[in-house]
Amino acid sequence: MSPSELTSAIREATGVEALVPLAARLRDIARAMVEQDVAVSEITSFISTTNDFISSRLIQLIVPDEVLPEKCCWIVLGSEGRYEQTLHTDQDNAIIFSEARPPDEVRARLVPAALEVNQAMSRCGIPLCRGGIMASNPQWCLSSGEWKERFARWIDWSDPQALLNAAIFFDFRALHGTASLAGELRGWLAERAQGHTRFLFQMTQNALLNRPPLGLFGGFVLTTHGGIPDALDLKVNAITPFVDAARVYSLGTGATATGTVQRLREAATRGRVPEAQATACVEAFLSMQRLRIRLQAYDVAGARQPGNVIEPHTLDGPVRAAIKCAMREAIRLQKRLARAYTTLGGYGV
Repeated sequence: MSPSELTSAIREATGVEALVPLAARLRDIARAMVEQDVAVSEITSFISTTNDFISSRLIQLIVPDEVLPEKCCWIVLGSEGRYEQTLHTDQDNAIIFSEARPPDEVRARLVPAALEVNQAMSRCGIPLCRGGIMASNPQWCLSSGEWKERFARWIDWSDPQALLNAAIFFDFRALHGTASLAGELRGWLAERAQGHTRFLFQMTQNALLNRPPLGLFGGFVLTTHGGIPDALDLKVNAITPFVDAARVYSLGTGATATGTVQRLREAATRGRVPEAQATACVEAFLSMQRLRIRLQAYDVAGARQPGNVIEPHTLDGPVRAAIKCAMREAIRLQKRLARAYTTLGGYGV
């Protein structure tokens, strides 16, 4: 089955049970794309977009029209919001609805239906979010005004939990329904965050806590990850530093892109990062995404749960060198970010 045939089959599915094997085909096709050395950005976009189709079809099948308010938008967050999902992912979603009716009344109708959708997504191989960041959680099923109040509180009173939430929720995009609700909220957020120096300072400080683990002489500083000693977490140690820095630059410049590559390129366009450095960061980010998804495909082929943890001693020299090169690039980007936003005034160079 080709990607286009899979998409057509998803759109024509008449029930949840028909979507379950199609979701499995998604993982098979993604693994084949890895084996064919397709560009990693195409693979993650394919995974994210196909999961979009599955989720949207589930909403159509499960949620009766009479349950939906006049304007309502199911949004996706985190890696799906950035079109950066891999073979190891879970659900991060929420709902925005219009303020035509009392929010509690609308929420009471939407939450039970959203729970059915979240559970059906889990049956289709997209696990439930262990942190409860799903549309079925009343905390994340809000009117446009409630979302603005929530985001404003995170920006104005950015405690550690607010910063963690911002790192997930501020990567949102529309999936299903009235997309203009998400677009309007994105525009409001871009304007609100851009001039908030204290918030950008704290987001930067939070991002800098995750320094790639390279020692003084360029060797890996290894720790235990997932019960595996002397290991690295590719997602946390080599990919997230780029994601977090790109997000801060996006918020600080009023950009509206959600993808890490697009955000890095916009940071260069807006003069925050030199063009050559942005290009090097994009290449490093994509190289680590490529390695990550290859390792996950290898796990899937061996009937193992795909993950992000690697043991450097099992890798050959060129792969270890590539990881170190990407980490050094991430450290360079973090240093530039620190000069830009940790002085609580102006932009560094």
